[in-house]
Amino acid sequence: MEKKILKIKIRPIKINIPLFFLGFLFFFYYFKKTAIISSSNDMVNMINHIEDCIYFICLIYMVLENKYKPRQILFIGIVGIAFFLIAAVSSYAELLKCLFLVTFAKNVSFEKICRIFAYVLIFLMVITMAMFILGISVSPVQRRNAIALGFNQANAVSVVLMMITFLILATQRISSIKVKLILFTMNLSGYFLSDGRAGFGLAVLGIILTNEKIYKILYKKIVRKSIPFTVLAYTALSLITAYLYPVSKFIQKINLIVTHRIDLNYRNLSLNKLKLLGQKIELFTTDIEYYNPVTDTFSTYNTVDNAYVSGLIQMGIMAMIIVFVINILLTYKIYKKNHPQLLIIQLLILTYGLFESSIFSIYISFVFLYLITKFRIEKIEDKFVIWE
Repeated sequence: MEKKILKIKIRPIKINIPLFFLGFLFFFYYFKKTAIISSSNDMVNMINHIEDCIYFICLIYMVLENKYKPRQILFIGIVGIAFFLIAAVSSYAELLKCLFLVTFAKNVSFEKICRIFAYVLIFLMVITMAMFILGISVSPVQRRNAIALGFNQANAVSVVLMMITFLILATQRISSIKVKLILFTMNLSGYFLSDGRAGFGLAVLGIILTNEKIYKILYKKIVRKSIPFTVLAYTALSLITAYLYPVSKFIQKINLIVTHRIDLNYRNLSLNKLKLLGQKIELFTTDIEYYNPVTDTFSTYNTVDNAYVSGLIQMGIMAMIIVFVINILLTYKIYKKNHPQLLIIQLLILTYGLFESSIFSIYISFVFLYLITKFRIEKIEDKFVIWE
């Protein structure tokens, strides 16, 4: 009897100029999260300068290609000016970068973008683990005895694995059981080593929820009308739980489950007024003593692990309104083009924003690139992993 052999096959991709530069920018974003790079300001600054050069080249390419009609240029210009003002006031430029790269990726294959990004992250994971094993990129054992595997923080491992999972699931309406099993095993291994709970949990949900039964639920009338308002709902949830934290025993118990994130939201909303265009403020501090009236304790550690609260404080009210509107447009396009797997992934990324503050980066919320890219429906097949 002939034995079945596991074969892993990577399909080649025809690289064009936009894909080439998008792949490099994506790589550098995550490469800066490795211990060897993040521990050196000179290395981080060097990569930042390289990124600036790539953005400039992309701008020249867009001008020469001239893919947009005057009305489209006007709309992009208005949004761009708003994001530029927000970046100038708050020094938070992720939304401006997001708009720039979405504009740059016009008519590029979304499927190819996802595949390039997935290959880049797999390559990064391999070389980072190799540097960790060789003692080149080493970070100390972190809380709960988590191992960072060469990254600057242990939770970066689960984020990278979650992103690989989302990128692979995004390319097909239904990924095969074999692919999903490999993705689950990969994320489970990362969880045991790095203890990244949010990334692992959402990756597993992505694997489970990308199926036809869930897709049918997504197309029910009440669900279809509710999903576009996810950003608004999550923002309201974050604000309500924060403001009720001092008086609600139930929310105080939830706060312990989510490792004091609600307490941190309450503290930072109490200390910082919300402004239209945001404000330049460092939310992560360890040198100022804060008092918690609920627990009657003092702490010098302060941060915000919630994208909706940090977005309101840093980027401002106008930025969050624009993000809300853009997410509605994205949701409507996904429904119109019938790519429900992207809807699941976008919802999971927005849910991730309740636990981390980085989702307004295009390198996390990559589904926003779908707004003006091309994407054809793929057949059900093992594209990244082929079993024979």
